[in-house]
Amino acid sequence: MSGWARYLVLTAKAKTGFGPGIVIGGILAAALSVGALVFFTVALFFLLENSFGPVQSALLMSGGFLVLAIVAGVATVIARRRAMNRAQAALAARAKTAMFDSSMLTLGLEIGRTIGWRRFVPIAAVALIAAALAKEWAGRGKTEDDE
Repeated sequence: MSGWARYLVLTAKAKTGFGPGIVIGGILAAALSVGALVFFTVALFFLLENSFGPVQSALLMSGGFLVLAIVAGVATVIARRRAMNRAQAALAARAKTAMFDSSMLTLGLEIGRTIGWRRFVPIAAVALIAAALAKEWAGRGKTEDDE
């Protein structure tokens, strides 16, 4: 993934918390809810109806499903927070290695004023290209997992 695309993905994750854990958790919770609703409900209802009666067995079963829904919701919230934290940490690490800093920009403006813009612009362009190439070359051996 290129630098800008990775930056946009990490920014979106940091703000929304959306990630594979959210999708998997939601699908898993939905599939488990439907499966449990169809199979477990019928069998348990008949079992509890013999012991407690229809109203009490329905209340017991709905309480059990409520507990399962709460557990699935908590797991989804935990997955969202982890995704947000990982994305924010990656953005913070990326910001530390950013080429443009406010102090660097101020320094560039002062140099441009001092030596003149016609002399400074070609030098700055060559320096930016060299810095970008050096950054890409230095990060060439890293995988996405290392970043």
